[in-house]
Amino acid sequence: MRRELASSVLVLTLLAPVLALSATFLSGPEVQQAVVGKTLASKTHRGIPYTVHLDPGGTGVFVYRGSTQDGLTWEITGNVLCFHSKMSGTECNTVRASGGGYDFVDSTTGALNNTYSTQ
Repeated sequence: MRRELASSVLVLTLLAPVLALSATFLSGPEVQQAVVGKTLASKTHRGIPYTVHLDPGGTGVFVYRGSTQDGLTWEITGNVLCFHSKMSGTECNTVRASGGGYDFVDSTTGALNNTYSTQ
């Protein structure tokens, strides 16, 4: 009994930081409210400025350097927001508020994909 209790305490202790981090991500409805219908701005990993606009109907557009457009579709499943576009492919993220903007974190790897500001 004591061994089981000690194991449970150890597991909870190890998981506490992970659980705390995951609690900072927005829920699906919060993602919808935060980013849908808004224009988000960022830069690619190569430093190219771009915006993304998500229309309420599940479509939208990436605009690179203010002119090159890449139409997209999007959906939210649970708390994961996925984009699908010809130029960018598919990207699925969890979203968290970050310094007045939003971090988009890869839903599979946990790596930060991008930080967006709202325009």
